[in-house]
Amino acid sequence: EGADAERRVVGVRRQRQRPRQVGLEQVVVNALVAAGFARLDGVDISPEMLDRARAKGIYDDLFEADLTRALPLPPDAYDAALSVGTFTHGHVGPDALDAVIRVVRPGGIVCITINEGVFAAHDYPGKLADLELRGLCRNLDLCETAYLDGEGIRCMVATLEVSRADA
Repeated sequence: EGADAERRVVGVRRQRQRPRQVGLEQVVVNALVAAGFARLDGVDISPEMLDRARAKGIYDDLFEADLTRALPLPPDAYDAALSVGTFTHGHVGPDALDAVIRVVRPGGIVCITINEGVFAAHDYPGKLADLELRGLCRNLDLCETAYLDGEGIRCMVATLEVSRADA
């Protein structure tokens, strides 16, 4: 699942940075560990997902949080934020990107997958353009790729560089 998306996420790798993973998709965890990230924290709204992640013993810290609200973290706490499987049907919408961007330092990377079924319907293109227009980030790349191969589902992978105008 998400093999092409995994390769795109690892493309933002930078040694010794502290990434925050939004949504605890195993494909991203595997990619980050293999890429040699020094620290890995995670956030999920589901206590069950957090328990499963904790059992793996690879996270430095795990937080239960709702991305539709401000995250209980200081601004600029992370070098990167990566998400696979969070921006999809029945999860969070494009407005959650504000919460993610807030906790990534200027110059840091945000890389997310967006399920093809919600990309246009929830106006992710408009949200990405608005974030850039407000000076919160620079849109580095947006590409379509395989996501759930067995089901024929594709996704968009958005890679952003945080550039908050207020920073």
